[in-house]
Amino acid sequence: MRWVPSIEDEFRSGNGLILPGLSLDTEVISTRCLLAARIVVTSFSEWKTAMAEPIRTSAPYFGTSASALRFTGLILLLVASRHDARALPTDGTPSNTAQVCASFGNEFDASTDVGAFKDYGAAVAQLLQQEDFKKLDCIADAARSGKTTFAGGAPRLHIFYRGLSNIDGHTTEDDWKDRIAELGRRVSASPESITARVALAKAYVNYAWNARGDGFSDTVSDSGWRLFAQRLAKAKTILREKGVDPSEIDIPSIDRNQGR
Repeated sequence: MRWVPSIEDEFRSGNGLILPGLSLDTEVISTRCLLAARIVVTSFSEWKTAMAEPIRTSAPYFGTSASALRFTGLILLLVASRHDARALPTDGTPSNTAQVCASFGNEFDASTDVGAFKDYGAAVAQLLQQEDFKKLDCIADAARSGKTTFAGGAPRLHIFYRGLSNIDGHTTEDDWKDRIAELGRRVSASPESITARVALAKAYVNYAWNARGDGFSDTVSDSGWRLFAQRLAKAKTILREKGVDPSEIDIPSIDRNQGR
């Protein structure tokens, strides 16, 4: 069992605990039932053990043990209904609720820290390495639906994808293969996730540019052009498999006459 703070405060209303059609004395409920109800149980046997004492000690206030059971049961149902949607894992940290995911990365302030985008991307990449795919989807959904931005207006979703699909600093072929493999595992684990596919497709685009280089077209080798074309084609295939238009992620055309 574990303790969850502040449940008692949520049920206090100043003059009493207000339930549909009921007005009960705050002190009776808070000192007896609610204090014990703050225990979150993980099995039916734990529930029986946890509730035995408040049911017994509350009985004199309600007149009969049956009445105590009814009111205590109602309190527990309210507690469960309020906390099921925001259940906490065993380490006590918040789960992947929309509010928690929307606040992910708030500590990276682009208005005061020139490395905020890089640090945010590194935090996102770490979740990928930990294979916390549900959290990644939750963060992306929150950024997409809320159209959230960093200070200065940079879309948070754009920086999110950059953190997943790009690798900062000097990279090797093995670095790119590892990142592609990580994102591929994510697609396999979440085949219906558009976020997972877009991230993998964007990674292939960056992988393509890694082969081409960022120089003028006449400095690109034949093998560089070949790998560039192959990897861009792979990115398009990944998107089209789920009906996503490749133009939505800005896949470049392959033109050897392009200046860059």
